[in-house]
Amino acid sequence: MRFRTAARSDVGLKRQANEDFFAVKEAAGIFVVADGLGGHVAGRVASELAVERFTSLLAAPAEGGDFERLRSACVSAHEAILEQVSQDSALQGMGTTLAALWFRGRQVALAHVGDSRIYVFRDGKLHGLTFDHSLVNEMIFRGAITSRQARAHPYRHVITRALGVGGVIEPDTARFEVRPGDVYLLCTDGITAHMDNEDLAQVLLAGGADLEATAQHLVDIANECGGDDNATAVLVELAG
Repeated sequence: MRFRTAARSDVGLKRQANEDFFAVKEAAGIFVVADGLGGHVAGRVASELAVERFTSLLAAPAEGGDFERLRSACVSAHEAILEQVSQDSALQGMGTTLAALWFRGRQVALAHVGDSRIYVFRDGKLHGLTFDHSLVNEMIFRGAITSRQARAHPYRHVITRALGVGGVIEPDTARFEVRPGDVYLLCTDGITAHMDNEDLAQVLLAGGADLEATAQHLVDIANECGGDDNATAVLVELAG
């Protein structure tokens, strides 16, 4: 399987450091974004540590099915963060989201923890592949608030699941058939806080084959909307 890829990560206009981290491993078919929590130093430590542990384990030869290996890699990343915290009390409270794609033949498997998201843009339509582990998303699911209200809710940044937080971690996993021409978007909430699915679809449609310009445009929009958070976008197109 061949890929065309592009990635952009920006600190934004209000933060002193970029706590997001991403990986593009075309040879292994692995693509990951992570959004660190716990302060500008600790958050970056958590996101980078988690992505590096996750990708190294997944890329290494090993036995087991796709879901088993994805869960094992997430658990190992979770434990790596907890171990780092135990060695340095200044990092107490750090954690990270993680959203990952692993292409396997004509299928792609995903793992997801937190509120970073994965989408597929297919035949001119955008489809979300993940469900945010966040307080406001659970409120939307219960019918307590609307998606529009969630974008301005005071608890919109509160997530209910993260690597490095809590004793046990259970990632969401799924598998999908892929098609040539599919474009996958992995992004942190610095992007999605300002754009709904329709907005994202319009950016992807307008960008066409220029993935580099599209990734940059997504980050630029986040900054034009205030740049309150770090913003990361990874685009992966299946070239056949």
